[in-house]
Order: sequence, then C-alpha cells, then structure tokens
Amino acid sequence: MKLALSKITKCRLNAEVRDVAININAKNLFTLIALSLLLMSACSKNKTVPEDNMPLEGQLYGFINPAGAATEVIATSITNPTISYKATFEANGKFVFPKLAYDSYVIKCSPTSGFLAGISQMVTIKPGQTNQSLNITMQGAGGSVGTGILVGTIFPANAVNHIALTGQAYFYTIPDPVTGAFQIKFLPDGIHQLEFFAKASHIAPKNKGITITNGATIDLGTITFAPNERISEFAFKVGSSALTMDTYINNSYQNTRISVSYIAPKLEIVASLTSGSYASLDGVRTKKLTIKLDEVTGPGTYTCKGTEASVILYTDKSTGMMSRVIDVKSEDAAKVIITAFDPLARTVSGTFSGTMKSRLSTITASQDLSSGVFNIKY
Repeated sequence: MKLALSKITKCRLNAEVRDVAININAKNLFTLIALSLLLMSACSKNKTVPEDNMPLEGQLYGFINPAGAATEVIATSITNPTISYKATFEANGKFVFPKLAYDSYVIKCSPTSGFLAGISQMVTIKPGQTNQSLNITMQGAGGSVGTGILVGTIFPANAVNHIALTGQAYFYTIPDPVTGAFQIKFLPDGIHQLEFFAKASHIAPKNKGITITNGATIDLGTITFAPNERISEFAFKVGSSALTMDTYINNSYQNTRISVSYIAPKLEIVASLTSGSYASLDGVRTKKLTIKLDEVTGPGTYTCKGTEASVILYTDKSTGMMSRVIDVKSEDAAKVIITAFDPLARTVSGTFSGTMKSRLSTITASQDLSSGVFNIKY
C-alpha cells in the first residue's frame, strides 16, 4: 500500500528547506514519522520571527523595596517621551505593567515621605515577552528627606527629550510637552549637574551646575534652545507607522543618515535611522528606506519597475536577542515624482508612494507606502 505526503512544512534555520514530495509504502512509514518529528522540532527552535507575526506587547513586573516606599511607578517611552504608562500596585510592594508596547522605557518612581526619588532605570520590552522582573530599592534619606526643588521652563517646549540631574542622586524628568515647564523635587543639599538632552531639531545649552542649600527652591526661569539648521528632509509612512529621518548640521545625538548617488541616468537615495545599543537586549535597531531609479534625467514622474535598479526598499531590523525583521519592496506601480533636481548644486526634491510587499515568502500581506517626501542637499 502506498501513502502520499504532498508537502513537508518549510522551516528556515540557516537555509530554506524546499517543498518535498515523498511517496512511501508501509515499509518506510516509521522513517517518515521520524523525519517529520525532526523537522517540527527544528522549527520550534527557530528564534527569528517575522515582525508581521510577532505580538507587539509585553509585561513588566517588579517589587519596591521596602514596600510602601513609592506612591507610583511610571514607564516612559525613550523613543517617544510623550507616551507613558502607570503601574498597578499590590499590598506587598509588587507593581505590574500588564501591557507595554515593544519599546525601551525609563522606569521612574515617586517616593513616599522618608525616601528619595532613587535612580531611574531603563528596560527594553521585547516582542512576545510575557514577564520581565525589575526590583527597585528606594534610597532612604537618613532621617531627613531632601526638600530642594528645581523648576524652570524649556522654550520651545518641544525642543528637549528629557532632563537629567546627577551628583547627589540621579533624577530624570520630561518637561510638559505644551508649556515646557518642569519640576524636580526631593533634592538633597549639595552640588548637582543639570544636563539637557535636546531633540535633533534643536541645540542643547551647556550643562549647568546647581547647588541646593537648606532645601531651597531654585527657579531657572526660561531656558531657550537654539534651532538647529536642517540639512535635509525625509519622511514617509509604511502602513500606520510614520517616520522622519531629517538630518541637521549640529547635534550630538543625531542618529539619521541620508546619502544620494547619481551616475546618470541612475539615481539612488538611501535614508536610515539607528537607535539602541549593542549593550541593550534589543540591540541596535536600524530602519532604512532606499529609492532606486534607472532613467532619471531631471524633474518628472518615474514609475518603479520592480527590478534591482528601479525599486523602493524598506527594512527594519535589530541585532538583539529577539530578532526584528521587516523587509519589504515596492510593487511595479510605485511612483517617485521628482519636483526639483540639480546635480551641480547637489540638491533633489520630490515625493513618493506605492504598495510594499514582503520579501519573505511566508508573508503575503502588503502595506501602503504613503506621504513620502524628500528635500535633500547632498
């Protein structure tokens, strides 16, 4: 008697296993079963999961030591400081964030009377993570809580990511996104160092030395951030994710790059955004969009052919323990409209849009590429 097995499930370890058709008879039935179990086991060990199939939320829990030393625990997104989450508390000092989106966060505690604010900590939530433990020991104030207060206003309000105060202890705050006002409380007496972490669009003032005496309140007034001159503009949306990869002349924390190559008639534009570090669990994360056109002679509307020389590519990958993979390319109908092009002045401007399809054979869903705009000096 012959049995037919039409296909064996494909599994990617370091190479692709092609569809295999095996005709067997009763004599080699046990061989087939062993082979199937081997393939299933190998698939279960594969830790690289396409981004499209990953759950993008995780859970974080931990304990405040001693219990009752903090009134609240807040997780603030590092990539978007306007997003924050508040933990729920249990009587034994346990706190829980039941759902945190895939990202890196600063965890900050508000102390109760008798304790200092303590050291802010950073954690990274990985896709599909169900639990991550974080234990926080609050610092006692030795019988007297620091009563110093530092206040001020950032102008413009959207010029800074966060403010850090170091020295006697570590304090971290994010100014109000509308007014720019900030306040740091519970400061012990002594010398502190105030550092501003500016957004790419602005230049941070120099660090300030702050001395707290007898629990005084210090008002820094308005702290003005100078605008940073933008070199190039590059923005787009993939699906619902909006990305900006502008570059600026002077910024210590700049993590974007834009390059242009024109060897007539071939034009290539590459924009990338890098975040994270090799020391973090998520590793270094790089988002990159590439536009390739092969018949550019000046301003005009160009339709991508879907070939190696005429295509739009987008990738989002990380080097962390749980690999993040988005790898898509434009379909034939993608358009690039060049509104201005001067190879001598080395400037190019335009818009782009299209439909992106995964280059991974296991993913069939497509995503819209929209709101693409570039004004580049290279």
